[in-house]
Amino acid sequence: MMLKLTIFAAYNAPMIVVTGTSKNPGRAMSALLRSEGFRDIVEPPAGDDALPLWVEQEHRRVQIILDFASDEAMSQALWRKCITYGLPCILVQPCPPGGTPWKWITGHHEKPYFWADIHYAPQAEDAVPDVVLQMMLQRKESGSFMINQQGINQI
Repeated sequence: MMLKLTIFAAYNAPMIVVTGTSKNPGRAMSALLRSEGFRDIVEPPAGDDALPLWVEQEHRRVQIILDFASDEAMSQALWRKCITYGLPCILVQPCPPGGTPWKWITGHHEKPYFWADIHYAPQAEDAVPDVVLQMMLQRKESGSFMINQQGINQI
């Protein structure tokens, strides 16, 4: 099956892969990147199982994966590709009400060279794209983070 992507990239430009753009905050992240002058954006369609294979084939042209997670199995597959090919990865997911975020990330012994596992409270959804952009640009400190009304905290 051929992966159908929305690509806003010049040929052979390093690409920013943004998943989950069919809804916020992924949609807002993609819009923020374009407003900041990034033209190297790939927006895979939701539910396309071919994305990990595409990353495997195109990893030399991928500069970062911003995974606005909705599917845990897909996120795990992308995480493994980031480890294999040395790609930075930022995983973003809402904090489930009364629940805990996915634990496989912090328990995973292998991690990409730069990674961020970002959880956000529903009230803080509007702040997510700005936080992700700063982490993408700085790539200083890997870890798990929580965005809430008080700001961002490492967890």
